[in-house]
Amino acid sequence: MNEFMKLKKQQIMILAVVLVLVVSVVSVALLLNNENGEVPNGNGDVVESGEWIDLSDNIGAVASDGGNGVSDYIDVFFINDDEGWVVSSSAAEIYHTTDGGESWEAQTVQFTCGAICMINENEGYAGGLSGFIFKTTDGGTNWNLIGAASNVVTDLDFPTSTQGYACTDRGAVFGIIDEEITNLDSGSAARLAGITAPSIDHVWICGSGTIKFYNGSAWEWQSGPVGSYNAIFFLNNNEGWVVGNSGLIGVTDDGGAVWNSPSVVVTSESLFDVFFIDSKQGWVVGSSGAIAQTTDGGETWTSHRTQDTTSFFTSVYFPSSHFGYFCGNDGTLLKYVAEN
Repeated sequence: MNEFMKLKKQQIMILAVVLVLVVSVVSVALLLNNENGEVPNGNGDVVESGEWIDLSDNIGAVASDGGNGVSDYIDVFFINDDEGWVVSSSAAEIYHTTDGGESWEAQTVQFTCGAICMINENEGYAGGLSGFIFKTTDGGTNWNLIGAASNVVTDLDFPTSTQGYACTDRGAVFGIIDEEITNLDSGSAARLAGITAPSIDHVWICGSGTIKFYNGSAWEWQSGPVGSYNAIFFLNNNEGWVVGNSGLIGVTDDGGAVWNSPSVVVTSESLFDVFFIDSKQGWVVGSSGAIAQTTDGGETWTSHRTQDTTSFFTSVYFPSSHFGYFCGNDGTLLKYVAEN
């Protein structure tokens, strides 16, 4: 009996050692994956981090080109890592994906759009290049006309689920509450290119050489870096960034009372959009394939060159720190898988 018990103990000890070795091997493999920068996508798959994925053919499979031979994508918006929408100036369509850009569907809208802002998977707004504003309550299956802004709608932002703002290329700014549109009399005749509203009483617009702030009842001018502005983004009521022609970048941490420029210019290309994930991590995009990233709030920037493209990028959106989406002309749509 004693010999039998000893044998059993030896077998148990051997099994325990084998289990420890297996667990150790798996742990090392996982650690190596993390060190290599692999991250899970929204479908639970593992993909290489720091990787650029070209989604142009995927969306191009369903996109109409309006007879121009290729689609020009103007704006992109994602509500999570997997579900997003892209608008095009080439056709009266809005493109929708639920699997991170692997496949797309074309949604019909009355006129071509240049801006989109989704509240959730069902509700959202799109601004028409013809001046019309559309709303969906079913994820884009139907886009219904709710009003006209009289001029080209260049940007939209919604700080709450029921109240948002739109700007136009003739200086007009509109407040949107559900399906009611009101002219907020911005006092500007400049071509407005961007609007950002981290809260309902903190709204900034930019365009040409203009930056203005709206507190919910009145407008005031702000003095930014000298140049022509194309996009503006505020993370909260204090921290904001503006970009424009010839590589212009402006940074503020006091709501625009003072705007500063980075000490080093990252590019001489015109920049058309800016997006920040948090106070430190941000991205800018522009002409001739210009893409740059900051990890220190905009003081320094690192240039990304993707596939030697000469397309100009018009919009960038990061639904999380893991994934980012970039769209532009020549049917260009890219996805970035961030490093851990």
